[in-house]
Amino acid sequence: MKRLTNEQLNAIRERAKRSTPGPWLWEKLTDVEDEWDTEMPMLVTTEGSAIMDFGDCETYYPTEGTPPNPNDAEFISSAREDVPMLLAEIERLERQLSQANGLLSEAHDLLDDVHCYETETYEAISRYFNGGDGE
Repeated sequence: MKRLTNEQLNAIRERAKRSTPGPWLWEKLTDVEDEWDTEMPMLVTTEGSAIMDFGDCETYYPTEGTPPNPNDAEFISSAREDVPMLLAEIERLERQLSQANGLLSEAHDLLDDVHCYETETYEAISRYFNGGDGE
């Protein structure tokens, strides 16, 4: 997989900011009365506000879509909290990688200063900075 660009990460961040605040829950609302007395599966906020419903889970008329897979519903409802956590982890790892690259650059310079060009460590660090490793 290719590295996400800053533009892609910012687009994901913006979509997360614009969505209904979480956490989201996958609920089958049994207190919704309809003429068939069925349960209505929905994504809801913890306050009970509907985010999305999937229609009548008993009959699923063609106009009401397909029954949701419970695993997909769990994935979708968890995404509201998972995506921001993953974005925060990416930011943390990018900061850590930047610090590590700075330290590695200093180590490379030190090896260069003492003429350790022929060492495996010097060569490995050089390959890393020239795109041979760590990409």
